[in-house]
Amino acid sequence: MSNRLWFPTLGLVAWLCCLSLEPVQGGKILVLPVDGSHWLSMKILVEELSRRGHELVVVVPECSLLMKGSDSYKTEIYKVPYTKDELDKTMNALKDGVFLKPPAITDLFTNMERLINFTSLQVEGCESLLNDHSLMTRLREEGFDLMLTDPFLPCGSVLAHMFSLPTVYFLHGLPCELERRANQCPAPPSYVPVPFSGNTDIMTFPQRVKNMVMSVMGSYMCKVIYSHFDDLVSRYLGDDMTYKDLLGLGDFWLLTQDFVVEWPKPLLPNMAFIGGINCENASPLPEDLEEFVDDSGDDGFVIFTLGSMVSDMPAEKAKEFFEAFGQIPQRVVWRYTGVPPVDVPKNVKLMKWLPQNDLLAHPKAKVFITHGGIHGVYEGICNAVPMLMFPLFGDQGDNVHRMVSRGVAEKLDMYDVTAEKVVTALNKIIRDKSYREKIVEMSVIHMDRQVEPLDLAVFWTEFVIKHQGAKHLRVAAHELNWIQYHSLDVIGLLVIILLTVLFVTFKCCLCCTRSRDYKMTVVLGAHDITKAEKSQQRIEVAEYIRHPNFKGLYDYDIMLLKLNNNATLNKYVKAIGLPKKDKNKPAHTVCTVAGWGNTEPNGSTSNVLKETTEKLQFDFECKNIWKEHFCSQRMICTKFDKKTGGVCQVSKS
Repeated sequence: MSNRLWFPTLGLVAWLCCLSLEPVQGGKILVLPVDGSHWLSMKILVEELSRRGHELVVVVPECSLLMKGSDSYKTEIYKVPYTKDELDKTMNALKDGVFLKPPAITDLFTNMERLINFTSLQVEGCESLLNDHSLMTRLREEGFDLMLTDPFLPCGSVLAHMFSLPTVYFLHGLPCELERRANQCPAPPSYVPVPFSGNTDIMTFPQRVKNMVMSVMGSYMCKVIYSHFDDLVSRYLGDDMTYKDLLGLGDFWLLTQDFVVEWPKPLLPNMAFIGGINCENASPLPEDLEEFVDDSGDDGFVIFTLGSMVSDMPAEKAKEFFEAFGQIPQRVVWRYTGVPPVDVPKNVKLMKWLPQNDLLAHPKAKVFITHGGIHGVYEGICNAVPMLMFPLFGDQGDNVHRMVSRGVAEKLDMYDVTAEKVVTALNKIIRDKSYREKIVEMSVIHMDRQVEPLDLAVFWTEFVIKHQGAKHLRVAAHELNWIQYHSLDVIGLLVIILLTVLFVTFKCCLCCTRSRDYKMTVVLGAHDITKAEKSQQRIEVAEYIRHPNFKGLYDYDIMLLKLNNNATLNKYVKAIGLPKKDKNKPAHTVCTVAGWGNTEPNGSTSNVLKETTEKLQFDFECKNIWKEHFCSQRMICTKFDKKTGGVCQVSKS
């Protein structure tokens, strides 16, 4: 048994050793991050790359919120045409009003305007960098191997194109799914929900209609949101290039997503999920904080933070939370920098900054009250803590929707929050064990992976450095126009072929029918049909009228012919009287049969007119002869001989 295990293990060790024979040499990486929570996730990768021997230069504006220098990387600072106060004012505008008014349809346009105003300010800063010729020259001369950037802002992509550097994008997502559109990644609206649609991957027909409409609207929104990005790209890179076109040139996309949160959807070879990259091993808590949570007993404690950018709220809203926390047995650790009331509940600890991941990893953590930022969502999942969520802006509403849909969170709106609602939601999450069970299951699935997100991000970054890009992973859809991408030209050709075949078939049938109508001629007064007799009258048929009930060979096999002109009645051409209605001839009545038909079974037709007499048979005899083909209500028959059939043998001309 031991030998069986030893040799495969030895082989695996040898294989891993072979893989490490060619380590990636330390590369020079230019980093252009985005401020705020975006930087917190990217910083983890930057520091790990530095630890693995790569040289990194992080380019940051002189006015920033969270980006600071570090011993792990070199920092290049560029001047921007705005002050720190102006930056704070723009950031505050993004969250303005979310605490005080209900969401409305007009908020979509208001939020778009605020986003455009914020990014427009950042674009001005980007232009300052691009116009800083001394810094640009210095960066160009560094000879970088790679650009690592967050495409939420355009500066990194523009700089990478100007320096001809392979690019790795690090992001969670972009407004109107520009990352998917730029990378030509398919997302069928039949089962991939559009962000903020409120749909899951299982949709009813009305929901699919809504999803399709929102998907189409997304294309228009992209043009509006990124119009100033397009202008920047066009001015500095020319060739009428758009920002979407520029992003499409990227080599690899590192997405802080995971299918434990995302709905199942297609991915392309140059995309990798690294959701949970920020989930780190817990560090010891500060002594006073550890004492506070350890003494929470069996009731445990609640963590409350609205992310790195929101640390306070209007006093009337804060009052509702203080009142709610005073009614629960759990202790509360709250990141709050606002003015606290005089009577802060004893079970509440206010902090200007709290170790979020370390608190969530504590075994007595019961509920995580969060705004739904993706950074906090993954830390909640990794540590298996159910959540009470208050989405504020950005992608938070969609993140919250996913978590609520999976039964691991409850959602409340900040604009109408009350102490009663908070207490009810907290009690529901804590007392209903399904929330804990589902988040534990979610955590187990998320943590069960072949490669850790950080290692995966490092691998692909080093892969792009080593191979000077990853163009072999870029799909050929980039070279197709919209018609070719959706195969509309192929479908159009097939439709044309089909319509042509149908048209030709219809025309042939029509021509055949018209030909039949035109050429059908009645010959009256004929005796020998092979001769042109003087007695004959040839009259073309103007119209033939089938019996409306004719469906087979026997039943209703009668037709009326309307002639183009009247026939001349004479000794050769006479009218035959039809029997009156319901005046049937009795059996054994002698009838005269005339015509040019067969004179024996399987024999030839006659050229001259023949006639014979036949006796009508009883209905039961006809039924025995013709079986199901005979109908006594509208048919008669004559004697049938098995040898001679039903044709005239004794005939005269």
